[in-house]
Amino acid sequence: MVHIFVVWDRIPESELFQTFSEGDGLIQMNSVSAENFLKHPDIPESCDAVLLIGTVADNSFYATAQVLREQCRNCPLILSTTAEGMDSATETKTKNLPSDWKQWADLWIVRKGDDDAETEAFGQKILLIISRMQGECSELFSKFKTIADHANYGIAISDLTGNLLYVNQWFANLHGYQENDLLGKSLSVLHSPEQLNVVNPLLDELRKTGHFENEEVWHQRKDGSVFPTRMSAVLISDVNGEPLYLSTTLRDITKEKAAEEEILKFRTIAENANYGIVITDPEANIIYGNDWFAAMYGYSREELTGKNIDDLYRFQSVEFANIKQRLFEQNHLELEELNATRKDGSIFPTRANLQILSDNDGTPLFV
Repeated sequence: MVHIFVVWDRIPESELFQTFSEGDGLIQMNSVSAENFLKHPDIPESCDAVLLIGTVADNSFYATAQVLREQCRNCPLILSTTAEGMDSATETKTKNLPSDWKQWADLWIVRKGDDDAETEAFGQKILLIISRMQGECSELFSKFKTIADHANYGIAISDLTGNLLYVNQWFANLHGYQENDLLGKSLSVLHSPEQLNVVNPLLDELRKTGHFENEEVWHQRKDGSVFPTRMSAVLISDVNGEPLYLSTTLRDITKEKAAEEEILKFRTIAENANYGIVITDPEANIIYGNDWFAAMYGYSREELTGKNIDDLYRFQSVEFANIKQRLFEQNHLELEELNATRKDGSIFPTRANLQILSDNDGTPLFV
């Protein structure tokens, strides 16, 4: 069933009903004259399309079209005029339309006249076009929903007040719910009171600016446990810029936070160690050196970063090359003795433990 709201300022209402009622139950129509519509510009919420029928020669046509454009937010607006007042009475292509026609409608159809045959053909064309629009929208919606349903990150859509209209399985499972358990619930059920002190200002920013990106936001599961997420959101508006929905995506960053804590522990130990610690990439370029290491070689930490460690053992370059070869064969070496070279060229003895850090596939990452 296609629901059409028709506004007319040219074809008699009785003729419109006759034209559109011959669809064997395929069409349900509400009809009103342009004059009455302008007095009470209300569009039924359940309609699938809005159709304005008239002629550009009538002064009220553009006024009515403008009001409809402002009111038509959730369904397509179709304008249909006779060729009267246009460049050619025989052409029905877009070139006969005003150059700015797209600001007035989603589709503009030019009819040759108002005789019975033309009117009947026009009714059939409208039904076909709207049915095609519905089919394309339904197919497109189905594709996007399939992608969202199977995404490996959380997706949620709410109304402007934060009541959930859609969540995918990943989002629901992450919070310990089934998808249907969350529909209609407020976003606040996913946060503790303390977390809402952060969330509410973000939602205010979202409504004001239209988006926020990569914010760390803590959430609360159904069982009361909490977890960190990386969250982005956008404000979804209609073609006229009127806000409709809030859309959010999120990832669980528990593992990343744990890794950050481990890095912080290492850095705290390294920064306070009374011995030198250095990390290089597999090509021996220095990524990190603590203060003790830098002081031993007479460099600042900034000078050491990016420097190839071979430069620090150039006095024994052959011996150092042999040590590196054995290191990559054995993965670690202990208490290796080498003479190192300071920034000022002086030589001093060192003893080092060396270890290769690799990924799960055994590819070396750091030394």
